[in-house]
Parts: sequence; C-alpha cells; structure tokens
Amino acid sequence: MRPRNRALAASLLFTITLVRCQCEDPLTGIPAPEIDVCSDDGACHNPETLTIQLELGVVAIGQEVRTAFVVHNRGDRPLLVSRVALDAAVESSADFRLQTGGFGGEIAPGAQHRFEVLYVPTDGGGDSATYEVVSNDEDEPRVLVTLSARGDGPRICPRPPLVISFGEVPVGQQRVERYTFESCGTRPLTVTRIEVVDDADGVFALE
Repeated sequence: MRPRNRALAASLLFTITLVRCQCEDPLTGIPAPEIDVCSDDGACHNPETLTIQLELGVVAIGQEVRTAFVVHNRGDRPLLVSRVALDAAVESSADFRLQTGGFGGEIAPGAQHRFEVLYVPTDGGGDSATYEVVSNDEDEPRVLVTLSARGDGPRICPRPPLVISFGEVPVGQQRVERYTFESCGTRPLTVTRIEVVDDADGVFALE
C-alpha cells in the first residue's frame, strides 16, 4: 500500500504544478494575444457579442466633436491588428471619420493604441457608424465598435421606395402615385420648392 500512496502523492503534486501554470491558453499552454476594445472612460466590449457602443449625443451642424476607442493587448504575445475600418456590411454615415494616428498594426503585450473618431454633422437627425477591429486574437478575431450621434438641425427623409413605378398606363388615362417625405431632424424643416426635372415628354405633374 505504501508504494501506491507515494505514487498518488507524486501524481497529485504533478497535477498541482499544471494548474499553477500562468499560460494564456490553459489547453495548449501556448502564450497568446488577448484583445480588449474600450472607450476612454474604461468601458470595454462585451465578450459575448464582441461589440461596444459609443454615444456622442446631440451635436450642432458643422460642429466638430471627437471621441475615441482604445485597443488593448491584455495577452503575452504581440496583438496583430490587420484591419480597423468601416464594416462593409453595415450602412454608416459619412459624417464620421476615423483617425488611425499612424498605427503600424502591432500592439505589444500590455500596450494599447488609441483610435480617434471625428464627427461633424452635415444635417439634423441620427447618424451612426460601425467600425470593425480585426486581429489575431483567436477567440475574439473581430470586434465591432458602433458610434451614434444626432445632428442638431433640420433633415428631410424620403420614405422607401425611393423609385416609383407607374407601370403601363393607357394613352389618355392617368395614374396617381403618392410619395412621402418626412421631417426627421431635430429642428423644423422648411421646404422652399418641389419640381419635376428630366421629363422631356412632359407627362408627369405634381399635385
């Protein structure tokens, strides 16, 4: 029985040694980078949805407002960031502009890089933009940063469909189609003129 106890003790000692290993990946034992994308106030991305949202509030038309998100490397290997740009799958406002600050693409362990975003509203109403941060973090390879703001001013929003089809209309008869424009800004909208253009045959009229 004593040899068995000694063998068991040796086995337990070996197991404790493995648990105390400080490797980044406990399954492979291989150190790895670890991304964390945070706002300036310290709030970081949701590890389940891999998203973070930044709200800029209401901004006067033409006023310049800056915000930022910070990419941290919490791991113990270099974080290689291959892309920080607008997400092509999401419609984003051109009123947001990303400032990369001469970023070289690599963040050392324990280091960070701050990406600044400039917002200058050109009209009233809501604006948003979504940026994707793609890196070599294996379990979080793509983090989305969504920014939103509202320009303080008037804005006109045409309701879909943006193209009206009248189909086939018999000669001498008429067909009426309606189109709706919405005032979707934060200030009253003043419409000064509505007219038909590019109607060479003169068959369209506004009522």
